Amino acid sequence: MSTVNDSVEGAIHRSATWDAKMEEATRDSSAGRLHLILDFDRTITAFKGKNGEPSDECHDILFRHTVQCDEYQKAVDDLWSLTRHRFGVLAEKPAEEQFALLDWWWDAAHTVMLQHGIEEAHVALAVKRANTLPRDGALEVMRKCVDKGIPVLVVSAGFSQVIKEFVRLHDPALAASPLLEIHANHMVFDAGGKLAAFDEPVVHSQNKHFTYKHIGGYFDKLRAAGRDRPLILGDSLGDADVTMHLPRGGGDAGLKIAFANKHDADIPRFLAVFDAVLTGDQSFAFVDRVLDVLTGGHGVAVLSGEAAPDGVSIQAN
Repeated sequence: MSTVNDSVEGAIHRSATWDAKMEEATRDSSAGRLHLILDFDRTITAFKGKNGEPSDECHDILFRHTVQCDEYQKAVDDLWSLTRHRFGVLAEKPAEEQFALLDWWWDAAHTVMLQHGIEEAHVALAVKRANTLPRDGALEVMRKCVDKGIPVLVVSAGFSQVIKEFVRLHDPALAASPLLEIHANHMVFDAGGKLAAFDEPVVHSQNKHFTYKHIGGYFDKLRAAGRDRPLILGDSLGDADVTMHLPRGGGDAGLKIAFANKHDADIPRFLAVFDAVLTGDQSFAFVDRVLDVLTGGHGVAVLSGEAAPDGVSIQAN
């Protein structure tokens, strides 16, 4: 195991199979087979927000920046207090218990929002107020994909309206592209614009392996068009599972890149499910180079690990 040099912005850790997978991809006419799947919170968005502190995630945006009343903030604070009590150290609990706790939390969070009068008009204002920024280069890579005709799917445990508004705020043309799809928790507003329900199914951080079950038609259309090579980006272990149940081995194809965000991230755990892991609050520069390789452009140095974005070291694991 190599050691991350904290004097640089981060490191890129590549799995033992990285070079072989990249070489296979470049032999395989991947440009016409490629589609992009990525998480939203702290993947499309940066780990640090406008004020240098950890950024607001989707739930934070609606908890902190929508209904400005003491009752709502108390209900949110009570939820977080109960969450700390019930979760403890979540990662140390059995998988089934973790799953059940996350089911409970998403239901409880949605209930708090339903009980306190969130309105559709609040969403855009909350996104503008939030301590949240795009990760450097993220929207540019997404736009490069749609400009090349490559479909882009955001799979998030957040909220589809928040994600769409965030993209629209920073890149209206990208938000309007028919090649951009969002699969996340969807808020339903009544005729008066008040939050009335959440569509099923609920998406949380550990059930993304159900994505094909939820939106299988999307993947079936891609496969029918010959697009069976996903490039998957995320910041948590569960993001790697998004193609798990695709038919005929589709979940095993393609490349998976993680934004681990912290210098002390558990690299072996990430490399068990991702092909490359980026530590530190890195930009999309490495992803952009990989995309260039997969679409037949420049950037072949990524194959051998001889080049990295400025301030970043590449580590072979």
